Amino acid sequence: MQRLRKEQINTISEGLIEVAQTAKALISMNGFDWEPANQIGRHFWMNCFHRYAEKNEQPPLPYVSVVPWGDITDRHQISQKANVVDYAPNTLDGMLPSLSRYQRLFLMVDDGLRFCHADSKCDSFRVAFEKAIEQLAKGKDNNVRSSVAVLIGGDLTCLLAVERRLSADIPVVICTGTGGLADVLAYVKRSGLDSETGQVPLN
Repeated sequence: MQRLRKEQINTISEGLIEVAQTAKALISMNGFDWEPANQIGRHFWMNCFHRYAEKNEQPPLPYVSVVPWGDITDRHQISQKANVVDYAPNTLDGMLPSLSRYQRLFLMVDDGLRFCHADSKCDSFRVAFEKAIEQLAKGKDNNVRSSVAVLIGGDLTCLLAVERRLSADIPVVICTGTGGLADVLAYVKRSGLDSETGQVPLN
């Protein structure tokens, strides 16, 4: 995954905020303190904070993080707590994921598998959660589209996540220029498949 440029972060974050305000949508994030989600999450949080700080109002953009419990480091800091936990994510080796410091609402799913696992129940739960919100919104207005997945970079594991959402009738927006799977899928979309071999042309 290449590091996103500042203009990419601004564009994606502003787009998410505009869509959320227009659709009154709940934004779902992965909640981990790593790139590029951390960059976008930080910009999103700061934008909301500054936009509504002067009005002394609660930001009307709700967002939640769905994370696998087994992937969280220093779990003892947040387990069995009745009050708000002052959790400052920090890992010495930088390899294990910690919770994002810019998010406050987490849904933790304990499925015994890591998020990157092909059969991750956490991601399946997230898709079901998003689909339920979509159906609830459609029950009030059939023209409403409240769930849209945004693919930024990504790897082969993300391909399974994309497939799950398309199967659940959740649109996927591919952010080209962010590297990884996003650029590969964008190339496939532009190039199409060879009519004889059914493969993507390489030139």
